[in-house]
Amino acid sequence: MFKRRKIRSWMQLLREAVWPSMGWSRAVKYAWIRVQRLAASPHAIALGVSFGIFASFTPFMGIHILLAIVLAYLLSGNILAAALGTMFGNPLTFPLIWMAGYQFGAFLLGDYSMAAPPSQPDMAPFSADQFEHSRSVILTMMVGGLPLGLISAVSCYFPVRMTVTGFQAARRQRLARGSRNRGTQRQPV
Repeated sequence: MFKRRKIRSWMQLLREAVWPSMGWSRAVKYAWIRVQRLAASPHAIALGVSFGIFASFTPFMGIHILLAIVLAYLLSGNILAAALGTMFGNPLTFPLIWMAGYQFGAFLLGDYSMAAPPSQPDMAPFSADQFEHSRSVILTMMVGGLPLGLISAVSCYFPVRMTVTGFQAARRQRLARGSRNRGTQRQPV
């Protein structure tokens, strides 16, 4: 009953994950409307979105949603809002987030020799030297990404909270007007 008429292939699903067919702006608008309609306090929703944004700045691809959900659960944020907040990290923003985190981490660690990424990747078999270099890059990205993520999360908390508060107040007024209008109509005898 609720299945698609035409089943999509794995290639179509992959393309849809990278570039939605409805476009990024419509996908973001849809997620924003979903956040506003959540049945939770504005504080919990804003906290959840902030945790999602913070998790997007970590260099651990694949566990951003899990990290945001764990943070939201432990610190009383809204779990669904945290999952939706991870949409801040997407294929368009990840290169910017990673470069900013890497550069800022190199600055904080005082290792200016690492500030320029390698010009050409080495396709040789994986060795202990490459493992050490990868660990150093991930550490640099984490040291730079965590403060940037914290700044982004805090700067997004207040606008999200104010917007959700306004949306919920307007919704309560609409519902109250609707119930008053239904109460004043004449009932058939």
